[in-house]
Amino acid sequence: MGKSLEQYIEDNARFLVLEDGVPVQATYLGCEINTSNFDSSKEIAMFKLQVNGKERQWASSAQAAARAFAKLQIGDMVQIIRRGKGINTRYSIEKIC
Repeated sequence: MGKSLEQYIEDNARFLVLEDGVPVQATYLGCEINTSNFDSSKEIAMFKLQVNGKERQWASSAQAAARAFAKLQIGDMVQIIRRGKGINTRYSIEKIC
């Protein structure tokens, strides 16, 4: 038998998916500012992270996320926790040692 579907998804995912209340630890690799795919009149921050040895991207238009990452240096370890859904989503982003 080959890979499980879950393993296939993990191996091929480009983007980081944050589940509600589940902490993710990552290494910060940098950020690019891009045009939003959903609204071309808006910009979005595309954070590059290394999670479990694999590079992932996380897109966020949340100003709080941008402020938290602006305080970090490339190579810093962070913990990200998403709480809520839709417009009620809040992120906790903290540098860890």
